[in-house]
Amino acid sequence: MNTIPQLVLLATTIILAVAGDDDPSCPRAPRMTVDSACRKASSTEAAYEMCKDALREIPNPQSGHDATAYALAAARRAMASERGTADAAFRLLMYNSSLSGDETYAYMECLKTYTTAAEAMGTVEERLRRCDFRGLGSVYLNGLIDVESCRNWVIKLPASPLYAMVLVDRNNFGLAFSLGKLLGASHTQATYQMCRDALREIPYPTSDAHDATVYALAAARRALASADATMDAAIKLLTYNHSLTGGEREAYSECVEAYTTAEHAVGRVISRLAACGFDGALAGDYMDGLIDVESCRDRVLRLTASPIYALVLVDRNRFGLALFLGKLLGI
Repeated sequence: MNTIPQLVLLATTIILAVAGDDDPSCPRAPRMTVDSACRKASSTEAAYEMCKDALREIPNPQSGHDATAYALAAARRAMASERGTADAAFRLLMYNSSLSGDETYAYMECLKTYTTAAEAMGTVEERLRRCDFRGLGSVYLNGLIDVESCRNWVIKLPASPLYAMVLVDRNNFGLAFSLGKLLGASHTQATYQMCRDALREIPYPTSDAHDATVYALAAARRALASADATMDAAIKLLTYNHSLTGGEREAYSECVEAYTTAEHAVGRVISRLAACGFDGALAGDYMDGLIDVESCRDRVLRLTASPIYALVLVDRNRFGLALFLGKLLGI
């Protein structure tokens, strides 16, 4: 049972991620107007308007600013947004004695994931201030996954007062990521090598003539094959390893369930890509699959030396890569 001191500790940890002063000017950052930045970072008109609103306090918006200023503004807006939601969850847990068991559990899980989301975006803000963009894409993505994980909890509740707030947070974290990519915020060298490996069967790789859908499809199919192998390994453990503990058996059963929905999600991604359907539903399918894999990772992480933990980490990276390549299509 979670105690009041534990709740206070979680809430305090979230609040500690605050914005700094003395924003930098990064020598290699591109310069552009607010309108240009928002056009580049937005795939829909609604996203463009949200971007313009997020950057409304940038002075002289018609001037060419260092794009780091835009990324910092969006990161700080995302942090302020998630702090408001975390505070609302904390108040519900502290003062609403009529919460059901499911509501209490969901809001506690949200506080946990928002703690790590705050840490991720705090890292983004600190790295932006140092003009250090290496591997920043993975940090952005971790924060976005944490917020999305909370959404998956509250969506199961009837008329949760947090649901709309979490959707706003997801949009704010996504916008921060999109503006960060204007700086070349990318994943690590290891991710680059994984991407090259995933696309190794693309013919004429040095040609610019390929439709980016080809790359997105290859990555999605690679993620699906990887997930299928991991689920097969989990099923074999459940079927043939009679020495599994109760905790291990429960974890692997939950992973099989999560991977079943992850495979359905990436299957929908493949179908939409094949039909050139790049609407908002595609982005949702990518995120749903990634969250399902992440939920399995959370379960096996608690086990001692699980034989499928490394497999799940590979799947998480491949689902993340598929999402990243999907973004080349403007989703």
